Amino acid sequence: YERGGTEALGYIHRTKLADSTGYNGWPATSEGFVRIGHFGYGDACIDNIKITKGEAPKDYAYSMAVVGDTQTLTSKYPDTLAGLYDWIANNAETKKMKWVFGLGDITDTDTDEEWTLAKAQFAKLDGVVPYSVIRGNHDSAEKFVNAFPYSEYSGKIDGSMSEDMLNTYQKFTVGDIKYMVVNLDWGAPDEAVAWANEVIAKNPQYNVIVSTHAYLNKDGTTLDSEDEGAPTDYSSLNNNGDELWNELIKKHKNIVLVLSGHISTENIIVTKTQGDNGNTVTQMLIDPQTTDQNNVGTGLGLVTMLYFSEDGKNVDVEYYSTLKGGKYLSANQFSMNLDTVVYEETD
Repeated sequence: YERGGTEALGYIHRTKLADSTGYNGWPATSEGFVRIGHFGYGDACIDNIKITKGEAPKDYAYSMAVVGDTQTLTSKYPDTLAGLYDWIANNAETKKMKWVFGLGDITDTDTDEEWTLAKAQFAKLDGVVPYSVIRGNHDSAEKFVNAFPYSEYSGKIDGSMSEDMLNTYQKFTVGDIKYMVVNLDWGAPDEAVAWANEVIAKNPQYNVIVSTHAYLNKDGTTLDSEDEGAPTDYSSLNNNGDELWNELIKKHKNIVLVLSGHISTENIIVTKTQGDNGNTVTQMLIDPQTTDQNNVGTGLGLVTMLYFSEDGKNVDVEYYSTLKGGKYLSANQFSMNLDTVVYEETD
């Protein structure tokens, strides 16, 4: 027989049998594989194979946290969702967190109950650590703006396209480094792209981090009309990742990072691409929705921690399960470089 590796469908391993239709009660697939040991049969499967203990990076100046699609937790595992945001709030000071990003699909079925639950989690961060929110395709615009009313949140942002929270930007400074977070609505239509171009062009001294729900695919390429789940599948007014790259991201030398979710993957996906001005733009896909589904009964409560050097150029990445208290997959613990720039003020 031949043993395969871990499988994204939620099985520990596959065993291929040369001439059998099954093994020990497990039926064979059409390819002759037998799937053995579903995650739902015990937490030990997750703990022993995919969760590893170990200390977080220590030599860093500050950090940021990224929360990918929480739809599975909101709809199925509210206690794990609450624990995730409790962990962020409780560790914000010790981990020197400067920002928390949400990547959309806050809810699964867009019910009032899910929105009430989700809003309560973000409220835990108020007065503790600044954060940004964006909408995913599972979140209706109406309920998103009701959950995050402009009247309540206008003091927490530096600008909005249309006096709501669908397309916003926020500024913050860490030491000598100026950051601006540009939050784009799901599918970012042409008017949102034009607005973002104008905002970024007017703020060349800021290192820009763009967050939007759908941008990168799991193969590391930007989403296009041929990809399953492309925003244009939902509306012809939407823009895909290809359009966002060509019409926005690559044009600005001060965009250093793009964060997105939407396309489920158990691995953090990172792509680095050179923009029109010779700068390197780092793009990340973070979406634990299926990973949470596969850990049947609880989910994992995953957060991506970004630990920055003082100059903002070196980043240690940690994909951490707040439920299990360990790192999820060794491949998701790595270091990367950003084209962060410290802009000196001129008279």
